[in-house]
Amino acid sequence: MPGRRTLAGRFLLFSLVINSLLLIVLGSSLTVLSGHVMQEEVEASCERMLLQTKRLIDTYFSDARTRLVRLASLSDVIVCMNMENPRPARTLAHEREMDRLLTGVDLFTPIQDVLILGRNGYVYNLRNRQNLRSDYDFTAQDWFVQASAAEGGVTIRMLPLHDQRYYTQRQEPTASCEQTISLSMAVHNADRQTIGAIVCCFDLSSLTALFRDANNDQSARLMLLDSGGTVCVQSSGEDLGQPLALTDAGRAQLLAQESGSFVDAIGGEDMLICYDSLSFSDWNLVFAVPIQSIKAHSRPLRLALAPALLISLLLNLIMALVYSRSVRRPVAALLDSLSSVDVNQIEPIPVRREYQELERISEKFNDLLAHIDQLVLRDYRTRLELSRFEMAALQAQINPHFLFNTLQLLQTEILYGNTEKSNRIIITLSQMMRYCMTNGEAAVPVAQEMEYLEKYLMLFDSKYEGRLRTQIDMDPRAAQMLMPKLLVQPVVENAIRHTADCAAGDCQISVSVQLADDLLIIAVEDDGSGIGPEQLEQIRQGLERRIDWKKRSIGLANVHQRIRTIYGPQYGLSIDSGPDGTVVLLRFPAQKENLPEDAQSGEGGKRHEAAGGR
Repeated sequence: MPGRRTLAGRFLLFSLVINSLLLIVLGSSLTVLSGHVMQEEVEASCERMLLQTKRLIDTYFSDARTRLVRLASLSDVIVCMNMENPRPARTLAHEREMDRLLTGVDLFTPIQDVLILGRNGYVYNLRNRQNLRSDYDFTAQDWFVQASAAEGGVTIRMLPLHDQRYYTQRQEPTASCEQTISLSMAVHNADRQTIGAIVCCFDLSSLTALFRDANNDQSARLMLLDSGGTVCVQSSGEDLGQPLALTDAGRAQLLAQESGSFVDAIGGEDMLICYDSLSFSDWNLVFAVPIQSIKAHSRPLRLALAPALLISLLLNLIMALVYSRSVRRPVAALLDSLSSVDVNQIEPIPVRREYQELERISEKFNDLLAHIDQLVLRDYRTRLELSRFEMAALQAQINPHFLFNTLQLLQTEILYGNTEKSNRIIITLSQMMRYCMTNGEAAVPVAQEMEYLEKYLMLFDSKYEGRLRTQIDMDPRAAQMLMPKLLVQPVVENAIRHTADCAAGDCQISVSVQLADDLLIIAVEDDGSGIGPEQLEQIRQGLERRIDWKKRSIGLANVHQRIRTIYGPQYGLSIDSGPDGTVVLLRFPAQKENLPEDAQSGEGGKRHEAAGGR
């Protein structure tokens, strides 16, 4: 009957209206929730970054505090600070023991200098006073007065920013114009009288670089504030010595708890402030992220939702019109076929032949299902292979056998009382373990990989007691190129195992990194007796076979397959051997790391050599 509503038409109209309203509500809800979720994610990321930075800073300061305690308890230091006229001729004999402790300062910590200052005018440092001004009065400086004070029984304290004008312009032109932060300890004599202080000065440029590397957001700022709220270190290197411009409520929130987060205005701009206190002082690590930056991260989602919503409304209208026409039943049957597809077992659907368009859709959908099935299978195999490569690569690095030998070597050094060597072994091993166990980077700069390799070879050098000579040559242009992490160490370990373990005399392991056009070439060479032709051919053929993960000797094949999986079949590992030794070459594309221009223009490559007795 004309003008009468049909049930199908009424159903389609209600469906169109309800679906449209649901899409609008859903889009609005997602827009609001995206901002809250993004802010929560940023807060969680900031807390993790602050925790990692805090642990590293606490490690540096704890190491410095240990050294201050050792120096302050040294009788030679107390004798020199008690002298009425501490001339160098009178203090020379006592300064030898100081030199022994000072030479043990860890090169991997950002310690710039250690000042031994007495109230009697005695002065000594890492450079034997050679870079210090002879006319500088340390005792008249406010920071020395604070360092040598012991109010409330506190002898170790953090010193805020202070000048370093005590350095000579000729020997320390840069440091004499810069400021530093310090960790100090007051020194007492037998009568518990304060006779001086020992001040450990930190390199602000190194700390700034550390903060800059930890900060992954250019618009954010990572800062170290002293107890008065003054900026001592900042990732951008700006506003040093200036108080952080928080509101009174924000400053009260910062002092109320040891860690937390809040929103406050800095310089008229709303910031998300995340903070955490250092373990043994009232200084704070602060990370400030602009709220606009957080909103900017969620803006693409909001912008994408608007056209997606409009497209959904149009599609909904089109579907309503299509459903109202004669194709409703075939389409419904086709949809039933599509719905019957099992995601766990993909099989083709029956081809609908009522209409040519539906027939083509059915055929194309079947082709798509077949292609998806192949892609899923290929993706599964690729992911499984990559997982095994990465697991085998990590297992091939610091394996239990190498760790057992290192701990056995450490036990021997401790029994013989070699404290410095034991400390160096522990620090080197911990740095290697930290490097191996960090999963944040799939690729690292070549210079960083070579630095790790040098620490690895140092432990082997201690094991073989000087029989192992190592050399690392690196093209300066290749220093900042990217390479897969932990790629070279299995090759070097293989070379050591077939030279130093198989020969009683000295042996040489050489590693060179060269840049040839767009190709990065890493060569590992030893001076062993070489590999026989038949065995060499078997090794070369084994590189091209599928890796048998049940075998233990998969180091070279693992490296070869990792390179080919990442870069393609035209790259990989090659091996050549003769009576004078064996050479293993690793070839893969040279890729530049995205670094600031000042870091890229600096001196990137150096030649590192290590000999027995290092």
